[in-house]
Amino acid sequence: MTELDPQAEGVSRFRRWVGWIPLVALCVFSLAGYRFWTDRLKQSPAADVHAHFLDFMAGRSPKALAYRIGYYKKFERDSVASEHFEQVCAAMYRLAVEDKLDPADHSTMMAKGCKAFGRKYPGTELPR
Repeated sequence: MTELDPQAEGVSRFRRWVGWIPLVALCVFSLAGYRFWTDRLKQSPAADVHAHFLDFMAGRSPKALAYRIGYYKKFERDSVASEHFEQVCAAMYRLAVEDKLDPADHSTMMAKGCKAFGRKYPGTELPR
């Protein structure tokens, strides 16, 4: 039986794993980049068609306007973030209906969508 040199065994083990380092680094950077990209998308303003619907409700309902102003103050923004749109839309829809406004006058599809979001967000509290 021959004795193996422990130092040679370590070099051989390193050579086996050194090829995986770039692949692991690529995976880590890809996941970090994806996370950064999705976080930026969530913070981007809601689409224009959605923003115009919120503008319609805020322009004709004092309660919906007060809610939107509260949102802007809390988040220090001048637009609704994409990640908050569903909750804001549901709350503003509910408040506009309380003020006897029919949001379907602007868009039937958007009104149905915001009403449906109300099942997921039943109150009128601001997003976290």
